[in-house]
Amino acid sequence: MVLACDAPLFLDQTTFCKETMITLELPVWPPSENGSGSLLYPELANWIVEVHTASFTGKYECARGEKICLKVLKNEPLSVTATPVCLDAKGRKVCFFKCAGLILPYYKFSESSTLLWFNGFSAHLMQSLFRNGKQLGYDSDELRNYISRFNWNKLEASIDSNLKKCLEDQGFYNPWLLDQTEVLNGIAYGSFKANLLNMKNVLKVDTGQNNEILSSYVPENENIKKNAQILIKKSEVNVFSDYNLNGIMIKGDSVQKLTLEYISLPLYIEEYEKTIDTSFSDCLNPDGVVPW
Repeated sequence: MVLACDAPLFLDQTTFCKETMITLELPVWPPSENGSGSLLYPELANWIVEVHTASFTGKYECARGEKICLKVLKNEPLSVTATPVCLDAKGRKVCFFKCAGLILPYYKFSESSTLLWFNGFSAHLMQSLFRNGKQLGYDSDELRNYISRFNWNKLEASIDSNLKKCLEDQGFYNPWLLDQTEVLNGIAYGSFKANLLNMKNVLKVDTGQNNEILSSYVPENENIKKNAQILIKKSEVNVFSDYNLNGIMIKGDSVQKLTLEYISLPLYIEEYEKTIDTSFSDCLNPDGVVPW
């Protein structure tokens, strides 16, 4: 399937120009960092692709290998995410894995790009701001200018830097374990600081001989395989899966006091994104926001 528009997704402004077509490729499934394909992933049913700008919202169901074609203006903010919908052991569609993504124009611009797992978190943040701004009644010009003033390049660079530091210390960094409400409010109120991207209250837990456990954040699974270790958020419900998408719920305040329970994962429904979208109220402040 190719998604195309007869008109630009963005409203034209003198500061936003040079309309162009871009082609976005979906991630390879099953994922593999080194091409070995040694990790066991469930069968892919389809992708749910979401496209958000200040003046456009689109949601599409795509099959493996399909491409997304969009007509855009180069300098205007755009967020695209792709969430895999997989089949569980009973052949039912379930949503477990976090999205891959891309944000423009902050990502190195190219007329052909692949949606990346590492960029899924920042794309999700931008989409949350777009979605919430529209719900609160901000017009497209306000929302466009507001999103454009935040330093998304620096946010992605900081996430990448945190990952590299953790890997040097024989650990791993998972941005989905951050307090998303704090991060979004920091962006919205112009009070964002890099330390909001530091993982807090996170435990390292050894998996022992359980080689079938999968994290919902796809890049973490290579680390689980290599170091037999997962990251969990203290005092919160953490959900992992085995290779055929039975859920494993883990909760605890310390490594010595963990509870583990097998559960069923959420079945995919049309409005699934409402169950995973970060909620925060009245946090958009276009007049007061300052660049980070």
